[in-house]
Amino acid sequence: MPDLSNNPFAFQLLKSDRVRITCHGKHARTVSGKEAVKLIARLEQQSEGERQLTLAKVTGQFKFGNEKAQHKDNAAN
Repeated sequence: MPDLSNNPFAFQLLKSDRVRITCHGKHARTVSGKEAVKLIARLEQQSEGERQLTLAKVTGQFKFGNEKAQHKDNAAN
């Protein structure tokens, strides 16, 4: 699980139902349309910790436990 304790993600509501998501101040993704409307509704009801996890998942910057780095032995395969 990524380290979200320092709140790396932020979001900004834009015109026309768009959400701009940043990670460490850099643009990560812009969500629009129905997906943005659902995301806004979800974020409004979450705590800061839950928001960070949601934004990490939406941007694709979320690692599951089984996505660990490959060992050197397996890298050649």
